Amino acid sequence: MQEVESLKKENLSLIEDKSSLMKEKSSLIEEKSSLIEEKYRCSQRIKEIESSIKEKNYQISLICKKENNGHIWKTEREDGPYGERYTFCEKCYVDYYGNYYHY
Repeated sequence: MQEVESLKKENLSLIEDKSSLMKEKSSLIEEKSSLIEEKYRCSQRIKEIESSIKEKNYQISLICKKENNGHIWKTEREDGPYGERYTFCEKCYVDYYGNYYHY
């Protein structure tokens, strides 16, 4: 009789443990999902900020062009035997060949 009671208690304990683990797993999955959604929102916000920065740089380069009657181009070369050449405006730092800005 005592063995049966002991087995019942052990069984109940195992069921409670399993239930507790399932609840914990469910909670962790919810938290993970929430974090993934937050990561996506942050990623989208970063893209919006980068786009806004690009637009501001473009506006700055247009103002520079008007103020100085064109850009004031300067060419520099990286150190080393095969250093790359960069040509950019001394005032607004826009690259001569595209949308890149040197800071």
